[in-house]
Amino acid sequence: MEKTIEIVKKEYTAGLMQIKGVVGVGIGLSGKEKVIKVMVVEKSRKITKKIPPQLEGFATEIEAVGEIKAF
Repeated sequence: MEKTIEIVKKEYTAGLMQIKGVVGVGIGLSGKEKVIKVMVVEKSRKITKKIPPQLEGFATEIEAVGEIKAF
């Protein structure tokens, strides 16, 4: 049985969140394709090199969102 994007995201979230600058992981759309969104404070070459272009066949997309603060 193939893993769903939801399962793959769940399995990799903790590891991705350990990367300095990563503030969130979610699922989004790129065109009509589901992707694993990795939200970062600021997009840089240094952080881009640490995030794989895909996880178990699902593309990743890095999005700069700034710092996320809870109120």
